[in-house]
Amino acid sequence: MKHGLLLIPVLALLIGCRNDTDGVDHEAVHNAQAPLKAAAKRTGGDWSKLTADEKKLYLDRARGNEGSAKMMFGMFSSGPPAGPPKH
Repeated sequence: MKHGLLLIPVLALLIGCRNDTDGVDHEAVHNAQAPLKAAAKRTGGDWSKLTADEKKLYLDRARGNEGSAKMMFGMFSSGPPAGPPKH
């Protein structure tokens, strides 16, 4: 009985300290992605229509890898993935 009573405060602490967020600052992510999404939308998904500054934003985000930058640009141009087909 005594051990059971000791567990109550421990369980209360564990349950009370639970954080429902995922640890990601979603506003910061949105703010960081906004200029990338705007450039993709403005160009209609055409990499060659990006300004030098916009290309630099993509390349910086992709750590200088042009292939990755173009892949990211393509994802922002086409929107979120559609997911599996519905039957």
